Amino acid sequence: MGNIKQTWLFLNSFHIQILAAELLFCLKLKRQKNFWPTIIAGTAFYCLLPYLLPESFFWSGFRVGNWFTFGFLIMLVLSLVLIWYCFEIPGFKYLAFYGTAACVIQHLVHTVSKIFDMAFSLGDTMTSQFVQLFLAIIFYLAFYLIFVRRLEKGEDITVKNRYLTAFTLFSMFMVYCVSLWTTMTETETIGCNLFDCFCCILLLVLQFGMFEWGNIQKQNEIMKQVLHMEQEQHAISRETIELINLKCHDLKHQISALRYAGSQSEHDRSIKELEEAIMIYDAFAKTGNDSLDVILAEKGLYCEKFGIRFSYIVDGSRLDFISSTDICSLFGNALDNAIESVCRLADEEKRIISMNIFSRANCLVIHMENYFDCSLTFEDGLPVTTKADRAYHGYGLKSIRFITEKYGGTMSIQSADNIFSLNILFPLT
Repeated sequence: MGNIKQTWLFLNSFHIQILAAELLFCLKLKRQKNFWPTIIAGTAFYCLLPYLLPESFFWSGFRVGNWFTFGFLIMLVLSLVLIWYCFEIPGFKYLAFYGTAACVIQHLVHTVSKIFDMAFSLGDTMTSQFVQLFLAIIFYLAFYLIFVRRLEKGEDITVKNRYLTAFTLFSMFMVYCVSLWTTMTETETIGCNLFDCFCCILLLVLQFGMFEWGNIQKQNEIMKQVLHMEQEQHAISRETIELINLKCHDLKHQISALRYAGSQSEHDRSIKELEEAIMIYDAFAKTGNDSLDVILAEKGLYCEKFGIRFSYIVDGSRLDFISSTDICSLFGNALDNAIESVCRLADEEKRIISMNIFSRANCLVIHMENYFDCSLTFEDGLPVTTKADRAYHGYGLKSIRFITEKYGGTMSIQSADNIFSLNILFPLT
């Protein structure tokens, strides 16, 4: 029986429940390299550390007055360090968000268990430990179903409002201080604990509100970008239609001229002009993927209008694992960026775009190259847009990287000798 009680005491420990709450948040985050060795070794050290040091040194030592011990703060910091090295967390404010929410949930479980203890006079018994563990499982499960499950794989929590973050941290600190003060001054009552629970719930609602507000802002940015891209796409499509109409008009006149051609030389010249006119239809490629064919045809016509030499060697049949929408977005963004870059070149001989798609060693390789004439600044592995209006630009490569990672691929960018190279690698199963 003693071993069972010690097990429950261990599972109900502050540092165990804090780490469990933080890991709940991180379930959907991207993992760092060497994740499993780090999480196993780090968790083992973290869980055992308080028991490797004398209790008087760790939990009772480092006190402020008679009511606060730094042992709890040390374990909280160590838990945050552990998840920082195990998961890809964008910055300190995200780490603070996870730590704050974990503390609030753990404190809520602890306070509700105290209410049960005081209401039913459970005391320091196995029943009390069982109730606390049962409550922890219920609250953590509810928290997962309400909050964590709504996140997509690889999605992090959007935390943009620094003032709300600071207010949440301050409020959590005040809740802890009041709780510890009432405990140490023997003024603790069920009413105090109920108020404590109410404050914890309010803090969680506030944090959920921060998350929802961040998601709304993110969706608004995406919608603005989509609308802007649609406007640009309509303009490109209109220019493409005008180009086809112009070619068809020229073709009609050249056929008429061919009918009335006099000499053999005039006849040959008319045939040559006719052949050049119908070369526009060579832009309609047959790569083995219908969606890619449409993109290449449209971009090919656009390149012809602006004197851009666009060459490609493509095996589109290997792209069947990517949806049509993602193919249009992936190659549409890549070609739009390349076209925009070469159109700025003063040297018309360098207005060249090349694209190759081939399979090698169970991998599908997409390689694109084009010239550029501006200095590039990289941020988070991607070039920063040089345009003044950044609200509508800079999303193309982010979209390409998102689609690449969605299908388990990797994207890399190289720029050397005024040549911009985009490389995408997909594993083929």
